[in-house]
Amino acid sequence: MYLPRTRYKVSNTPGNFLKKADGTFYVGPYIETFNGRYFTGTTPQTAGEELTPPVTAPDQQLLVNFYPSPIENDYSRGYFTRYFAYYIVTGRTLEVNRSNYIKLSKQQEYTTTSVRWELTGDTITTYSGITSKDKAVAANSNTLDTLVTEYPSIKSFVSPEQFVR
Repeated sequence: MYLPRTRYKVSNTPGNFLKKADGTFYVGPYIETFNGRYFTGTTPQTAGEELTPPVTAPDQQLLVNFYPSPIENDYSRGYFTRYFAYYIVTGRTLEVNRSNYIKLSKQQEYTTTSVRWELTGDTITTYSGITSKDKAVAANSNTLDTLVTEYPSIKSFVSPEQFVR
């Protein structure tokens, strides 16, 4: 693309821009165009991938780890919902409440998810000898195994037995 020198500026990023195509961090020179778009490179003619600019620093109140407490209605229903966020910048995984989950899910620096967390199960023992508690723990263990790829440190503060009765 051609742009006159007055229609763009060149700067360097220490790694707080994300590549739009794959979400990886970009370190190096970038171009900011007159219309607020960002590209890798030093001139419009050699512009590479489009970049996503950094957003303002996250509200520190949102970065506090939350410890949920299921209530009796949750136990009557047999499950409750847990919310997790992964802060891409630091690689930190934390559990958050629902309102912070909603706020963080709108920010580029976070990967968020909500999961169904089993609390109880049937009180009947099956032919294979699995009791209700074992079924809930097995379901939660499967949930954690699925989450660990995107949330690597999640098993350091969440165990499948948590809250299971």
